[in-house]
Amino acid sequence: MANNKQYLTFLSALFLCMVTGIQAQYLSEQPIREQLTGGGGEEKINCLSENWQGMLAATGTASKGDNGGSDIYLLLTDKNLNSGRERHIGRSGDDGAYHIRQIPDGRWIVSGYSEKPAKKARSQERYFGKRDGWVLLLDESGRTEKEFIFGSPENDEFMGAFPMPDGSFILTGTSGPAAWWMHLTAEGKVIQEKKWSYHDLPTRVLSAATTPDGITMLTG
Repeated sequence: MANNKQYLTFLSALFLCMVTGIQAQYLSEQPIREQLTGGGGEEKINCLSENWQGMLAATGTASKGDNGGSDIYLLLTDKNLNSGRERHIGRSGDDGAYHIRQIPDGRWIVSGYSEKPAKKARSQERYFGKRDGWVLLLDESGRTEKEFIFGSPENDEFMGAFPMPDGSFILTGTSGPAAWWMHLTAEGKVIQEKKWSYHDLPTRVLSAATTPDGITMLTG
């Protein structure tokens, strides 16, 4: 009889835990604010960041870009999702972005990829392979001030770009089958670069964080 009481007590406790867990996961059917953006194609936002003024910047990929193929999709808006400005950034190949972050002087740094444009394009000679890592410095209004392309004969992508206190940048991503880490000056000169694979297996970086003293932690 004592065993039966203990068993019923255990079932009652388990049921209460399940009910509590279900209640804790309840979300309102409607978000506090929402805003749909885009121009009729397939737009995908991969990252959202905020600057010191409270302005939001979102970036990702637009399937029907203004420049041919897919483009980097950039959205700038205030904290209430009003006064939005949209831009498509790209060349004739497929381009996209995974990450955006504000740098101390108020500009934005965007990281992603760019595919080699058509043979007649002057910029084609700047590419290393079919798809290379692409980093852009944008002013506060989203206009491109500088851009850097890095890569190899493999397909390469930057998944993150992090400003450092001295004005340099840490870039993280994937180069072919390897994880990719790069330290870059503000002028685009490579200070240090490293690629590695885990047990010689394909190793892909999906996210990263960098501390002020330059320690980078990668996940993937």
